[in-house]
Amino acid sequence: MRPLLPYRQASTPRRAADFERDPDGRWLSRMPVKRLTAEMIRDTLFAVTGQLDRTVGGAVGTFTNGDYVRDEEESYRSARRALYLPVIRDRVYPMLTTFDFSNASASCSQRQESVVPLQALFFLNAPLVIELSRHWAESLLHAESDPESRLTRAYLDGYGREPSPEERARARRFFAEHRESDEVLQWTDFCQALLAANEMIYLP
Repeated sequence: MRPLLPYRQASTPRRAADFERDPDGRWLSRMPVKRLTAEMIRDTLFAVTGQLDRTVGGAVGTFTNGDYVRDEEESYRSARRALYLPVIRDRVYPMLTTFDFSNASASCSQRQESVVPLQALFFLNAPLVIELSRHWAESLLHAESDPESRLTRAYLDGYGREPSPEERARARRFFAEHRESDEVLQWTDFCQALLAANEMIYLP
């Protein structure tokens, strides 16, 4: 039986022996793990939390002459897809540059990919992530009255799967340790943790 081509494989090894023989995936025993691009990460955060504006066509705003230079921050707060955000060569959206957006002033045949602490700090501290986490938490609280159903819905929305028994147990411990906090704040923190996980921005 011929082995599967890499593009038809999952990124997890099918057998333990495959990982032992090829721990780095150098010999293509499995599909290399791929991270979403900067634009995809931004759109994913909006989509998962139910805030993505899927309107097709048009522009984020109406600008004349150099007006967009003064109002680019307002444009970046738009819930439209990243495809419609302005790209200002000397003032690229910081969130995109954090995740290796290419230099807008030069040609780029292939983007570099880095893994740096600033990316993790973005998910911990960025006002955008905190705001979207709160929106997601409020929608979960509104949609589901039972905490277990709410937890299941959060994993289905975020990862397209139900939580494992271990993940449910960790979630119960989290909420037990924070039971004195406001419910919206509890779920905001929990949703932020889901957004910050590798599973959110890496293809399986």
